[in-house]
Amino acid sequence: MRSTAGAWLIILAAAGSLGAWYAWRGGVSTLFLLLLTGFIMIQGAMLAWFGPRRIKVERTWLPDHPVAGDEIRMNINVSCEGGLPPLWLQVEDELLAHAGGGNTAGPGSKIFLSGLRRDYQAEYTMPGLPRGIYKETTLRLSWGDPFGWFKRSRSIGTEKPLVVYPATLAESLPEASAQGGLEEGGAFSPNSTLLSSAPGRLRAYMPGDPLRFIHWKYSAKKDTLLSRISEEQEAEASYLLLSTSTDDYVTSSSSGSEESFETAVSAAASWLRREAGTGDMGKARLCLGSWTGASVPTPGSALYDRLEPLAGLRLGIGGSAEHLLKREWPGLLSQGMGLTVITGRMTSELAEGVLHLTELGIAAEIWCACGLSSSTPSSLLAQKLKERGVGVVDLSLFTQPRQKEASPYVSA
Repeated sequence: MRSTAGAWLIILAAAGSLGAWYAWRGGVSTLFLLLLTGFIMIQGAMLAWFGPRRIKVERTWLPDHPVAGDEIRMNINVSCEGGLPPLWLQVEDELLAHAGGGNTAGPGSKIFLSGLRRDYQAEYTMPGLPRGIYKETTLRLSWGDPFGWFKRSRSIGTEKPLVVYPATLAESLPEASAQGGLEEGGAFSPNSTLLSSAPGRLRAYMPGDPLRFIHWKYSAKKDTLLSRISEEQEAEASYLLLSTSTDDYVTSSSSGSEESFETAVSAAASWLRREAGTGDMGKARLCLGSWTGASVPTPGSALYDRLEPLAGLRLGIGGSAEHLLKREWPGLLSQGMGLTVITGRMTSELAEGVLHLTELGIAAEIWCACGLSSSTPSSLLAQKLKERGVGVVDLSLFTQPRQKEASPYVSA
């Protein structure tokens, strides 16, 4: 496309040539062409000097809380203030270019608006974006003369970020497979089921605990003071721990690791929606890689405040599952919560840590996104956990909506 500077060079060269030809040979036709060239130069100069002084853009979308893969209906309002209103306006949305699968503008990423007016409205449909927090995206506006030779452009950043939330599992939440008291086909509930041989649910002793809550016999066995968990504490919901370590999602291909991680994120989104949709489940604490958050809210729009950290979560940010378990260990013991660990593959360190928690009366389950194929170390560890009453889920058996590849425009 010809630039404005290039257009001026061409028109000035044409005007100079016509002027020289007219001065040498004269002629009505040459004079007409010279006057026409002068008119084009004047209207180009008017566009540069007297065009819009200020431009405001507002962008809204539906649905208000889009999910990865959903089609998004975008609406933009452009207001031109001061100067002459443009004859036409071309809008290039950075998000629309990315949704088409590229990082640069393509033929389908530009919107042409005509009319000599100050306010423009446009509505367009954007294909499903991958999950992410799209902030500091820009709209590039271009306008010019009727011939399209002289143009001006301006990039305007959008203040409101677009949050595309992770999709949930396409199927129902998995039921953890564990032996020891669960009826066939019954769903695993870490909040109400005791999965330990310990005498009731226990936690580490904290200063101020009543002496009657201390279980002296079991404390002597474990060589540390342990307190019984009160009924109020037992009403607490599960503790979600999601690993974002690359080592936990190692597969034969890099794309396989990303797919397994997306499955884990979708499982976490399903877990959050389930917890928020159950009003009597109390509170829950979230540990998403290096991010640790507060309780899950009651049903309502506030749920998206908890889903937002998942939207910007990236593989490789944060420690392994066993590292996160050690980091959150004091909180688990002090609050007596049930535990759901979502990771890629099972490790011996993670299995030992979870088994130790079950001995202290903490109901626990592990969801593995990379699968638990037979005769593998992960499968053998999973079988050991099931025998001890820990719920184990193979997330590779559950499908999710197909996700697009990550984009450089997606940021957390």
